[in-house]
Amino acid sequence: MNFDLKDLHVVIGPSTSSSYEINDDIKNKFETLPIDSANYIETRGRDRHGIDLKKSQCCIIK
Repeated sequence: MNFDLKDLHVVIGPSTSSSYEINDDIKNKFETLPIDSANYIETRGRDRHGIDLKKSQCCIIK
């Protein structure tokens, strides 16, 4: 990987599903990773997105 994982600091609260609510700032940080964020982030509205952290972690460690 071409980045230091310490550079990605994200705090996300608990969820009742596999998708967590994030805002544009967090989405933008994930989009800088060398993986396709479209596979694990869905846009729900203005400044509202859902992220599947399990899918994102699987993409990162591949």
